[in-house]
Amino acid sequence: MKAMLQNVRTVMNWGRQSDPANFFPAGNPLKGIKAPDYTTLPSYLRAFTMDEAKLVLAAARKEEKPMFRWIPWLCAYSGMRVSEAGSLRKEDFFQVGDRWFWKVTTVGNRSLKTASSERRIPVHKTLADEGLLDFVKAAKPGRLFKGDTKDAVLIQPRISTWVRGLIPFDKRPELSPNHGWRHLFEDLCTRDHVPEDARNYMTGRTGGGSQELYGRSEVMLPGLAAAMDRIEAIPI
Repeated sequence: MKAMLQNVRTVMNWGRQSDPANFFPAGNPLKGIKAPDYTTLPSYLRAFTMDEAKLVLAAARKEEKPMFRWIPWLCAYSGMRVSEAGSLRKEDFFQVGDRWFWKVTTVGNRSLKTASSERRIPVHKTLADEGLLDFVKAAKPGRLFKGDTKDAVLIQPRISTWVRGLIPFDKRPELSPNHGWRHLFEDLCTRDHVPEDARNYMTGRTGGGSQELYGRSEVMLPGLAAAMDRIEAIPI
């Protein structure tokens, strides 16, 4: 912000020097203006607490609309972005041996935040026990989470509004209703000693090294599933 303000101030000064009679003749209006102080909220404040996670997941169990029933659970046990979960299709789920996974992919004209966001995530046993795979198998081909009248819907604001109906803003203004699952999942990974490279892969995070885009064949999937199995279920 400070650099941007300085750049604008420089342009204004240049304009004043070139034509002081017509270009802000009263003087540079930015003179004396300081950039606002900026601090980021700590990750733990934006994350769901365990009690909040239990509240939301228990409420989701009672929902009939698929996006509210399953997206909170998918995000809680993967750390995926709500927008990524909202774009999932039946065809993204696949089986290797006796284990199920799903793909977070750009296939089908979908977009992802970064190249490292392309990944495959093991289905946590808790999701299978909840009936996720039964829901996927029974679904029609294409998008799993649709609007009432069209396939393309804005998932993020709907999920955010739904969560805020359970956890009002005035009680927890710092909470990120959509991104908070990512922070919680990463904390669960740390608690349960999930290897850092597996955690980073499953959440689609990257340190910027080109090597992170290699070595993503099916050979890695059993080890990835074993890493996911380390995460203990959220008791509800």
